[in-house]
Amino acid sequence: MSQDPSADRTTACADYLDKSLAWMTSKLFLEQKYTEEDRKAVTTIMNNLLSSFGERVKNVDFIDEDTKGLIQDKLDDMTLRIGYPMDTPDALNATSLKAYYDGVEITGSHFSNVLSIRKWYSELQWKALLFPVDETTWPNSGVHSWVANARQWRERNTAIVPAGISQSPLFDRKAPPYLSYGGMGIVAGHEITHGFDSVGRHFDQKGRLRDWWSQSSADAFDNKTQCFVEQYSKVPIIGFDGVTAKSENNETVYVDGANTLPENLADAGGLVTSYDIWKKLDDECPGQGLPGLEEFTRDQLFFIAYGQIWCSRLTPDQAAVQDAHAPPFARARVAPQNSAAFLEAFSCKQKEPTCELW
Repeated sequence: MSQDPSADRTTACADYLDKSLAWMTSKLFLEQKYTEEDRKAVTTIMNNLLSSFGERVKNVDFIDEDTKGLIQDKLDDMTLRIGYPMDTPDALNATSLKAYYDGVEITGSHFSNVLSIRKWYSELQWKALLFPVDETTWPNSGVHSWVANARQWRERNTAIVPAGISQSPLFDRKAPPYLSYGGMGIVAGHEITHGFDSVGRHFDQKGRLRDWWSQSSADAFDNKTQCFVEQYSKVPIIGFDGVTAKSENNETVYVDGANTLPENLADAGGLVTSYDIWKKLDDECPGQGLPGLEEFTRDQLFFIAYGQIWCSRLTPDQAAVQDAHAPPFARARVAPQNSAAFLEAFSCKQKEPTCELW
């Protein structure tokens, strides 16, 4: 049966409008899937994670005290963008959205729509040059409200956690905290850590690209991160069926530990940072277990929730596609090897983390 070519055109047109007028379509998503209570709960988690990361920085021994102070300053200045923009535009306010997209004319012609949107966006960018930087804006791509993703905006020292990733099973404000901290909390901690990974650490608290660490701390950081490069580079890439990826020369393909370093550092930092603050909260007010899963401790359920983030079904060739991220299976398996809490929770034979940074 041949496929209707108009279906592809319909999808392409809808996809373009969805991305180009993303805050408009976000309103529909937010009204159904996100509440003010959700936004406040995620904001609390983010603030807890910032505090947790700061505590870990205090305890590292390879960074001098002056540099630790500068890192804390950057954490204190880190802006949080939670859920959706509330100013430019307010993604839940029809009047604000209408004013923001003023000039865009949508017709039955995809070609005309593209021209109108591009003209509007070009004018929007030119107008921005006439005024000081609007610190309330969100990026216009990649992290719209309905997107199941998050981001560290290095040039703005801003962590962004849209409503789209704050959904079950990664986050549910009514679920036990170990599930939300083991899911969305780790993703949010990942973005905070990006501000201090092998790329992010070069951006200071104002988002300026410069050397602001002491030379001794910078050198020690680079030495520490080499462990992660070597660790991931030893991981062979496998598909969902357990088959190892092979090159054209029939050689085993391994994770690119150097290219994926920033993401691997962020995974490690997000995992330990989120665990630390969850464990502190759980010690103060122990959460309940899950019916039918009484055999697992709350600590184990925290890490199981982390593993579920990376559920995927990739063939060996798909998993071997080069990316800034390690394949999902590697992110699920390797990062816990660098968590002392994971090794203890599951009584692993390995007693010490393979690599440690924060």
